[in-house]
Amino acid sequence: MKQRKLQILIILMVGLCFETEDVKAQDLSEAKNSNKLIEYFGYKYPLDDELVNGFIYYFSDKRIKNTPFLNGSAWENAVIYVKGKKYINIPCKYDLIIDRFIIKVEYSELDNKIVSVNKFQIDSVLINNLLFINSDNVESNIKIKNYYEQIYKGDISLYKIYNIRFIDMY
Repeated sequence: MKQRKLQILIILMVGLCFETEDVKAQDLSEAKNSNKLIEYFGYKYPLDDELVNGFIYYFSDKRIKNTPFLNGSAWENAVIYVKGKKYINIPCKYDLIIDRFIIKVEYSELDNKIVSVNKFQIDSVLINNLLFINSDNVESNIKIKNYYEQIYKGDISLYKIYNIRFIDMY
């Protein structure tokens, strides 16, 4: 009887050793698959969710005869700062009518989205040698959130605000 119990114990111990090896091999396999999945999503969605945070942009008003963008309708590479993080070479435009930055997000060669970036996310934007700063970073008690173009910074700073008004036509 003791010999039978010893045999069962040995079989269980050997079985557990092989089971542990299978678990280790499975963990390594899952880790490789997880890394492949992370790499795939990094390739498929190269931009950070903090930057691509907003809504799909549609041209604001078809009745506008010219472009609503500062410096024309061409995409310009910008440096965008979001919560202290720097994003470089982002195709960007500044829509003066809605006072928002518009970025082109390239998911693949055939899939591009035009996104109006969340105004509350962006700290500042450097586009075409113009620096725009979120009004929260200039004044904390301002009620209307917008962007200020920083003209000069020193003991006294100079900022410019873009504002477009439409004149009603009868």
